[in-house]
Amino acid sequence: MLPLDETSETIFTINTNDRTVTVPAQFNRCGAVQGDQICEIVVFSVDRYFDYQDLDMTNICVQWVNAAGEEGISHIQMKDQETIPGKLRFGWPLTSNITKKDGNVQFAVRFYKEYNNEGEDKTYTYILNTLPANLVVKKNIGVSDANIKPENKEENVLDLFANVVANSQNPSYIIPKDP
Repeated sequence: MLPLDETSETIFTINTNDRTVTVPAQFNRCGAVQGDQICEIVVFSVDRYFDYQDLDMTNICVQWVNAAGEEGISHIQMKDQETIPGKLRFGWPLTSNITKKDGNVQFAVRFYKEYNNEGEDKTYTYILNTLPANLVVKKNIGVSDANIKPENKEENVLDLFANVVANSQNPSYIIPKDP
């Protein structure tokens, strides 16, 4: 489900040495629109190996605070370690919880390993965090079905269009001859 190359999708690059996430200029202008649901997948790229750790062998989550101040964690399911040698790519789908309100969404990526001993709390055996970064959620128009008068709901516009459109008897182009 991730794009095969870095030219078809704008990539967020993680530098594990300085723990930064480079947010592409396009996402600084508009990463999503308020209320978007799974229409945008943020694609990250990181060196697969950091010091002694293969990051493909870790769990990945994105910790976020939406513009309404609500905190959340998105556990990453989409990972690609084959397309670009030496790189790990993964996708973070933006949900309506993240895009609930217009403004900045602050996020950070966490790579981690956990050990769960029966009857005890989880123990983390490895954690690598990035520094926080931001993406912009723009305001939508705010129209909802609940606020629309029944006479202003246009649902069968194709029927109206079909009643108006007719084949012209005098087209302005040359009609091709049958072969």
